[in-house]
Formats: sequence, structure tokens, C-alpha cells
Amino acid sequence: MNQLIETDVLIVGAGPVGLTLALDLAWRGVDVVVIERRQPAEPPRIRSNHVSARSMEIFRRLGVAKMLRDAGLPANYPNDVAYCTSVTGIELTRIPIPSRAERYTAVNGPDTWWPTPEPPHRINQIYLEPLLFAEAQTRSRIRIIAPNCARPQYVCLADKRTRAATDPTEFFAYIDSVQSPAAAFPLWRLAQFEPRNPKRSTPSKYE
Repeated sequence: MNQLIETDVLIVGAGPVGLTLALDLAWRGVDVVVIERRQPAEPPRIRSNHVSARSMEIFRRLGVAKMLRDAGLPANYPNDVAYCTSVTGIELTRIPIPSRAERYTAVNGPDTWWPTPEPPHRINQIYLEPLLFAEAQTRSRIRIIAPNCARPQYVCLADKRTRAATDPTEFFAYIDSVQSPAAAFPLWRLAQFEPRNPKRSTPSKYE
């Protein structure tokens, strides 16, 4: 049986970018539906091993920076970059990068000068994405729809006023890699929304 779901914005793709967009829109008081073709808890295709300072600043505004920074490598594990003749060969040089525990206090080295309260963070996508997914589930303005093996789901976009099927509007965002067959879809410009209610409310239902 078909089910009509009304939302302000539809996001296709529950990867780090799609989930961050959903969290940001929800923070601004916008209702969001996120659809994802992968099964819940299915490992992502790894494309990221490092979160930039700007991204961490955004996560700070969304209230998830500390949670993400507490994940990833152990707190005292150095993030140094070493250049060697081979995996077990002679080390030629090393770029010292502070561990998570020393990120805010280290003053020596080329990666300690960040003029921001949220410097970069080393965390693999296999840890980052589930944390963002779990956080999105707690936001009442975010609804996540994932596939069901026994019952395939299909999405038809319709105009909110006329209920008639329509093409993607400025409220549609498709987020995937350029290799995807669906990458031919244009990424439509999202309208600008002003924050209305940044407080977290009751958890949303995970479909």
C-alpha cells in the first residue's frame, strides 16, 4: 500500500554528506526525509579517513563534535605521517601530528597552528558514518527510510500542494559518488533556511 509522506526536503543518500545536510536542515527547523538503499548497519564504501577543521566546526555547531572526536583512533595514538623505503624499510622522514589527547595542547610540529577551537580530526568513515546516522535518528525533524529486503521501496516525488507527480525541485538533493549511474541527476540548489528551533526534541522513528 502506498504511503504519502510530506516533507520540506528529500535527501537521497545517507552517507556523511547526506546525514550532515539532514542534521543541518533539522537544526534550522526544516523537516527532512532521508532515503538510503543500503541496509541498516551495512558497512559504507570508505572514501574518508580524515575530517577537516571546517567540517569539525560545522559538527561543533550541530552539537556532535565531541562525540566524533571521542571516536576513531585511541586517544594517545600518534597521527604521524612517516615516509619509508618500504613498509618494513628505513624511515626517511616523519611529520609529527598530535594524537587526539594532545590535539588542543601540542605546540610543536607543522600541524599545531590551527586558529580554531575545532582542529582536524582523524576518524575513518566506518566509524564516522554510523555515529552521524545514530544522531540523525534522534532528531524529530529527520525521518530515515532504508530498504527492506522482503519489500522493495520506490519513491515518487509529488508536489506538496497538488499531490501530482513532479520532477525534482529546489528541495531535492541527490548525494552519491560521480561513478553512480544516478549521478546524472542534477544537484538542485537548496533554499536558504534561517534557524528556527535548534533544540533537539523527541527521537524520530526509523523506518
